[in-house]
Parts: sequence; structure tokens; C-alpha cells
Amino acid sequence: MLLRKYPAFQARNMQELAHQLEEVASGSVQSAKFPGGRAGYWCNSVQSQKLPFFASKSDAALDVLYQPVDYLRIVFQTRSSSRIALQGREIDTGPHNMGYVIPESVEARKIDPEGHSSLFIRIKPEDLRQTLASLCGEEVSDAVQFTQPAASNLSFSRYVRDTVFRGAQELDALERRFHDSLIEQIHAVVLLRLLIHLPHNHSHLLDLSSPRPSRSQLKQAEDFILENFSKPIDVAGIAEATGTSVRSIFRYFQEVHGESPSQYLKRLRLERARTMLADDGTSKSVTEVALSCGFHSLGHFARAYRQRFGELPSDTAAKQ
Repeated sequence: MLLRKYPAFQARNMQELAHQLEEVASGSVQSAKFPGGRAGYWCNSVQSQKLPFFASKSDAALDVLYQPVDYLRIVFQTRSSSRIALQGREIDTGPHNMGYVIPESVEARKIDPEGHSSLFIRIKPEDLRQTLASLCGEEVSDAVQFTQPAASNLSFSRYVRDTVFRGAQELDALERRFHDSLIEQIHAVVLLRLLIHLPHNHSHLLDLSSPRPSRSQLKQAEDFILENFSKPIDVAGIAEATGTSVRSIFRYFQEVHGESPSQYLKRLRLERARTMLADDGTSKSVTEVALSCGFHSLGHFARAYRQRFGELPSDTAAKQ
């Protein structure tokens, strides 16, 4: 089960299950049938102000009514099939589907005939609007309303679904002290990819051509990255700091540097790390160099370093 290090609750009877679902998910149990008469419901979660992660599993046949809430839920089923009723529509979902979106302020009913296993995240509507405003270069006052993911939408599966699953797996693998930094970056990536790869009522804004940023704005973007390379940086932050749009930043870096802003940042960090490791006077360990250059996963740092320079960071340090 994903998020295995972070158990939230286990329900052993109907009363516990009803209480926990009400507390955690604003859900009320309409009916439940437990195999052998015993409850089996587990929920793990990593709580975060930006992007809470939840993984749940049950052997029970459940019918749960979820009350309207002030956040969106993006849900991916990993075992068995379920039926979701929301906004007058029924959706059949299972491990081979793309997932589904429960909008804010919408009631939803979920029926699991044979139990379930799911991974889901919560997203604040205001965060979506702010990211969309950065992407299109203008304010967005209306709520973002997504269409449900279609089986033919392979980009949603590749760039959104996979990102959420890899994020959950990495949260299991990393020490807790790195969680805030990791979740901040996952949050930015998920918002960006949701808006790009899942159709919504404002998609037309992203199809419009955006004005090219000025020379000074482009220089500001490069300077901002250089000055903050050791900190968590996302494209929305770069756009905000330079007063331009995310699309303009992406297009500029692809045209001028032949790489995305994140690839540019990663290259800068690796080159700075190599300079530090090759310095005879440095007293920092490989771990300290990695952290000071913005890498919070030593395994990722070592793989990226070797891919770029053909040797491990420790090999560079040993030459001094």
C-alpha cells in the first residue's frame, strides 16, 4: 500500500469507519458489507497545506456519500472497479482508468462492490486559478472546471497520474525532513500539468498566443534562477518574479537554451556542484555539496551527476 510509512487510521468496525470517513473525508456511509463480518479499512496520509496525499484500501463492499467540500479531489483507483455518481453522471472507474475529478462544492457518491485501493490528492481552487493566471498572463476569476479524464488522454496518464504516483513513492523513500521541499515541487508540477493536459473551461486561454517577454524580463529570469538556484524554484515563481507568463518563460528557454527552465536549473546546479567538488579548498562532503546546490535526494543527485559528467560526485571529490 502506498504511503505505508504514514498510517492515518484503521477501521475495525462499522462505527469506527463511519466516524473516520466523516472526519477525514466528509463522507457518510450509506451501506457496508464486510467479509466475514469484520471491518477492513485502512487509510494512510501525508498531510500538507499545499498538497495532501491519501491512500486508502478496503476489503468491504461500500456505498459512501461524500458531502461538498471547498477543495478538488483527484482520485486514482489501483484495485477493483467502482462507480462514481456526480453532477448527474455515473463514471465507472478501475485500475485501468485514468482516474476522476471530484470538483469543489459538489456532492459525490462512490460505490465499491468488491472493495477498493485508491490514491488521491486534494487541490485548492485558488491555487489552480493562480497557476492558470501565470500561464495565460491574465487574471482568472471563475473556478476551473475540468472534464473527466478520458481513456484516450494518454498525456494525462503520463504527466499527471504518473507524477502523483511517483510522488507518493518518493515520499515513502525520503526522510521526513525533505517532505516539505518535495511536496512544494510536486504541487507546482501537478497544477501546471493538470491545466495543460486535462481540458477545462479555460483551456482556450492557453491556446492564445502570448506576447514575447522583453529583454530585461528574460535577463531577470536568468538572474532569478542564478540567485536562487539552491532553493526550491518552480516556473510559476520565475514568471511572478519577472512579471511575465509561464508560457513565455518556457518558450524563451526552449528557443535560446534548447531546454526547459527546470532543465536549465538542473544543469546550473550540477555545474555548480562540480565546481565545488573540484575545489581543493572545499571542506564540504558530497552530501553537503548536494544540499547546498538544491538537491534533496542524494540518489537523484548521484544519478544526474553521473549522467552529465560520466562519473560519480565522489569520484570528482577523490581527485583533489
